[in-house]
Amino acid sequence: MKKQKMVIQLAQGMHARPAAVF
Repeated sequence: MKKQKMVIQLAQGMHARPAAVF
């Protein structure tokens, strides 16, 4: 699903820079 892929990318982005995600 597209949503699952987004969640994974979000998690990766959070690990790299949590402040940039939000």
